[in-house]
Amino acid sequence: MIKKAAALSFLILWSHLLIAQCEKIFSFETDQFNGPSTSLQLNGKLIFSAYDATHGRELWCTDGTTQGTFMLKDIWPGNGSGIADYFDYTAIVHNNMVYFRGNDSLHGVELWRTDGTPQGTYMVADLVNGTAGSAPGEFASVDSLLYFIGNTGTSLYRSDGTAQGTYSFAGFQIVREVLPASMVSCISPPE
Repeated sequence: MIKKAAALSFLILWSHLLIAQCEKIFSFETDQFNGPSTSLQLNGKLIFSAYDATHGRELWCTDGTTQGTFMLKDIWPGNGSGIADYFDYTAIVHNNMVYFRGNDSLHGVELWRTDGTPQGTYMVADLVNGTAGSAPGEFASVDSLLYFIGNTGTSLYRSDGTAQGTYSFAGFQIVREVLPASMVSCISPPE
């Protein structure tokens, strides 16, 4: 009985310590992706996307304090969302930068990067002219290069982090119909 009481007292004390150590540092609104995204760690900070009615879903940074929590950039100025996907699925840490897909409303969804500062947050390259964008995703970090798929999976890109060093080096065609319709009846199983 004494052991159970001691264990219960310890648990109560431990839970009070845990509660005392938690502090709300910022509040965000929700959108179709809910609240703040899962974050990526970069140089002692957390980089994530979050929504507010004034700016839409944009890129944010925190060092764990109220003063150190801020929007890195209003990528799509106004209440449009510069980050319109699940950030943790469309971003990667590579060479001390976070690379992600962003949309500024002028260039479409393109490759962006941040070093965790407002000045260091910018579009790497406009890979597809106009508002369609290249829609980068499926990122892979290999040595000093970043590889990704773009153009709805029809192009393979590589980037060294500069506009000049970011380009498509392989293209694919999406096969919609392997056999002509006339051949399908020839290989159908018998009834």
